[in-house]
Amino acid sequence: MRYLITIVIAALSLNAFGQSGVCNYPISNVPTVVLLEENGVWLSATSSDPLIWDLDVVADSIFVTSCGVYQVQELVDFGDGWALPCAFISEIYVLNEGCTLTPDVCGDGTVWNAATSTCISANTADINNDGCVQLDDLLDLLISYGECGAEESSWQCGDPLEYQGYNYSTVQIGDQCWFAENLQAENYRNGDAIPADLSDSEWAGTVEGAVSFYDGDMVKLSAYGRLYNRYAVDDTRALCPSNWHVSTDDDWVALELEMTNQGYAGIEGRVLKATEGWIDSGNGPDTYGFSAQPAGARNFQDGTFYNDGIGGDWWTSSTYHRYLLYNFDTLGQGLTNQNFGFSVRCIKD
Repeated sequence: MRYLITIVIAALSLNAFGQSGVCNYPISNVPTVVLLEENGVWLSATSSDPLIWDLDVVADSIFVTSCGVYQVQELVDFGDGWALPCAFISEIYVLNEGCTLTPDVCGDGTVWNAATSTCISANTADINNDGCVQLDDLLDLLISYGECGAEESSWQCGDPLEYQGYNYSTVQIGDQCWFAENLQAENYRNGDAIPADLSDSEWAGTVEGAVSFYDGDMVKLSAYGRLYNRYAVDDTRALCPSNWHVSTDDDWVALELEMTNQGYAGIEGRVLKATEGWIDSGNGPDTYGFSAQPAGARNFQDGTFYNDGIGGDWWTSSTYHRYLLYNFDTLGQGLTNQNFGFSVRCIKD
C-alpha cells in the first residue's frame, strides 16, 4: 500500500524540474458524471496505471456511497519512479435523484438531470430537448398524451437487475417479481463482507453469517449461485438489494397458489424446475422462467457438500425453508438447523 504525502507539492516540483514528458502525458479518460446506485458505486479510471484518489490511498478504484464531488489524480512511471502529471485533476460528480449538486458539464440552456444521467433543457416546454421551443415540442406532447408507458420507470420486472457487480435475471409470476436465479452476493447490502472460505469444521461450528459455493467449483457457482447459512439470512444488514428481500414462506405460498390457479396443482415443484441440471430425467419444463436449480446444500454437522443435481433448498426469512427433489413434483417445506448452507432467492418488496 502506497500513500501520497502532498499532491500539490509533487505537481509543483515536476514543473520546477522541467519534466515536460510528465506534463505532456495524456490524461486518462475519467468519467465526469457517475450515477450513484442504491448501495454505492465504484469509481475507476480507464488507465492501467495506479491512481491516487483524494482518499490518499493508492488503488485502481474507490467505492463511494454518497453524493459528492470526487477528485482523481494519476501517478505515471517514466522509468525514474512514480511521478504526478502536471494539471491532472479531474472532478467526478457522483449523483442520484436526490442530489442538489449541479455538474458544470451542461451547456447554456440545459441543466443536469440525475434521473436520466443526462443534460436536459432548462425550459420544461422544450420537450425534445433540442434547445428550442417550437411546433415539434407540441407534436411530441400530443403523440405521447395518454400513453402510460411514457411515465413508467426505466426498469421493469423481467429486465436484468445489477447488484454488487452481477446482473440478475428477473421474472414476473402473478403479482410477484422474483430473481430468476439464486443469489451470488459475497457482501451484505451495506457492503460488509460475509465471512467466506470457512473450513468444514468452521462452517459447522460458526454462529455468525457465512457464505460458500458448492465444493469451491466455479462452474457450479455460475450455475447455482452461493450457499448461505441461516445467520446470514437473519442478519439485519440484509442479503438482497434495496427494495428486495429474502423470500418469506408466505411468498412461496402465494407462488404455489398462482400455479394452482393456473392448473398446476400437485406439480408445482416440477413446473418450477430448470430444463437442465437435474439427475435421472428430473428436469422440469421451467414453465414460469423461475429456473430452480439443484444447487445442493452444505451440511450443518460436518460442513460437507451434498445433493448436487439431486435437490435444491432455499432459505426463507420465516420459520421454514423450501426444497425441491429430482424425483418429486411437489414443493417441499421443512424446518432445519441454521448451520445448513442453502440457496437464497430475492423477491421484490
